[in-house]
Amino acid sequence: MDFIKNLSLPDFKNIDLSDIKTSIVDYITENKRNAIIIAGLVILIIGCLIGIMGGPRSLEITNYVRVSFQGNNSQGSATITFDNVAFQKDLAKSLHINISNATEEDIQKMNVVVSATSGCGLDKTQGLSNGDIVTFVGSIDQASIDAAGINVIITASPVQYTVSGLIETPILSADTLFADENVQVVFTGASPDIKATVTNVSEDEYIKNYVEYKVSPTYGLSDNDTVTVTAVCDESRASDFGMAITTENTREYSVTGEGSYITDAETLTSEDISKLRGAAEDYIKNCCENGEEWTLNCGANIIPSSSYQWTYKSYVSKSMYLLTRIRADGNEPYSKVYVCIEQTLERTEKGIPTETTTYCFVCIDNIYRDSAGDIVLDNSSISSADVGTSGGVQKYISEYAAYTGAMSLISDIYSVNEVMQ
Repeated sequence: MDFIKNLSLPDFKNIDLSDIKTSIVDYITENKRNAIIIAGLVILIIGCLIGIMGGPRSLEITNYVRVSFQGNNSQGSATITFDNVAFQKDLAKSLHINISNATEEDIQKMNVVVSATSGCGLDKTQGLSNGDIVTFVGSIDQASIDAAGINVIITASPVQYTVSGLIETPILSADTLFADENVQVVFTGASPDIKATVTNVSEDEYIKNYVEYKVSPTYGLSDNDTVTVTAVCDESRASDFGMAITTENTREYSVTGEGSYITDAETLTSEDISKLRGAAEDYIKNCCENGEEWTLNCGANIIPSSSYQWTYKSYVSKSMYLLTRIRADGNEPYSKVYVCIEQTLERTEKGIPTETTTYCFVCIDNIYRDSAGDIVLDNSSISSADVGTSGGVQKYISEYAAYTGAMSLISDIYSVNEVMQ
């Protein structure tokens, strides 16, 4: 039995099992007292050696995995560190490969095994809080290993890890970012041309100075549409205030219009007309008081010159027109009010004053009534349009309607109503 005691693992490959049988028979004949015990022991040893040399080795992936956690509480992340050196060393040993003298075939075998483990990972890696549970989930492509004739089994048992060690830093939450005292979302206009605006109204030092709110979309909105407000935070300054920023930085708002467009001139009251005339005259007044070089497209240009320039002597509203456009898709129409302004201008050339009278339109766009029934001009655009001295106001309006109609949908309908003389 001495050959068994001195047997090394490499020698076992060359052993003739018939020799072992003969030795066992001889030993039993000479020493029958412990024959049964010794025979059983030898059979056990042989079985173990055969298992070691002939059966596939098994490697458990999780023995080489380390999971660490970093970041702020509620926004923490998990990272897997895989001990690739130890894994390849054990894999080479299982495959009887000498790493320092590995052949190309040996390397290919190890690559097949490594590739078969690529489906392993954690079920959650972001947005973690202390006390959360993350699970290592293994997906081993054992079929590829077997198909390559590689005598090794790779297992990946599920392992749970408890999140810990995250920094307990206060989080600037989405509820705080989008609280009414910090942000104001306002809808103006009537459907389908409602406009959305967003304003930072916060008194909090960080939000006031380092958070920018953006809204999208902003124009062409209808009742019950949805807009998204995004809070763009300067995260580099958050640590100065001892806090972290939430990853939830958007919120949706439902669109609500303020009223309806004015589409019937008969609904304009004397108060409405006075308000519209005042807005038009204020526009002209502001143009007159503009000290910079500018051009008012109203028949006569007021351009500073070295020799002369036109100046206003007087301006008065002469008439007003309501132009409504009915949309082909059945939505609410939108309207424009044109206020015809008579202007008296004067210029002095070579000491001689010259006076002229001309007309222009001031166009007030997107007028509507709010829920209280008042005309709202806050969302309006005001501009001027040339009429000249011919006085063809009605003709101009009709031509304008035809022109803009041709530039848009053919089915658009225009109506012109004079509401003031």
